[in-house]
Amino acid sequence: MSAVSAAGWFGSAEVTIATALLAAGVFLIYKKRRLAWYVMAYFFGGMLFTVMLKYLIQRERPGAERMIELFSFEFELESYSFPSGHAMRLLLLAGFLIWLLLHYCSSRVMRAGAGIFIFLAVAAGSYSRVSDGWHYLSDIAGSFFAAVIFASLFLMVTRQHIFENV
Repeated sequence: MSAVSAAGWFGSAEVTIATALLAAGVFLIYKKRRLAWYVMAYFFGGMLFTVMLKYLIQRERPGAERMIELFSFEFELESYSFPSGHAMRLLLLAGFLIWLLLHYCSSRVMRAGAGIFIFLAVAAGSYSRVSDGWHYLSDIAGSFFAAVIFASLFLMVTRQHIFENV
C-alpha cells in the first residue's frame, strides 16, 4: 500500500467516528459539554449529509459495484460514488483540526506547520480515492463543495453557542 493510499485511511468512517468520540470525551473531561455535543453533531451530521447526497444523486462508481464496509463488516447497501464519503470526512476532519489550532494553539509556526500537514493529508487522501479507482475526480470536487457548504451552515447555526464555550 502506497503512502497516498494510506492517507485515504484517515477519511474512513472508523477514523471519523473515533475522532468524534475522542474529541467529545476530551471536551467532557474539561467540562465543556456543549462543545462535546457540537463535535458529535458536526461529524455525524456531516456523515449523514454525505449519505443523503449519495442516495439523492445515485452516481455509479467507476468499475464494479461495491458495497458499504464499516468496521470490517459489509452491508448490503449499494455504495454510490458522488460525493466521495472519504474526501468529505477528510475535509470535515481537517476543518475540525484547523478550528482546534486556531482556538487552542498560540504558536504561529506550529499552526503553519500543522496547516501544511493537514492540507497535504487531505490532498493525498483525496487523490488516493481517484487513483485507487473508487471515485471520479468530479466526486472529489463535489465533496469539497459539499463539505464547505455543510461546515458553513453548521457554523452559521451554532457559531454563537460554540464560541461562548471556547
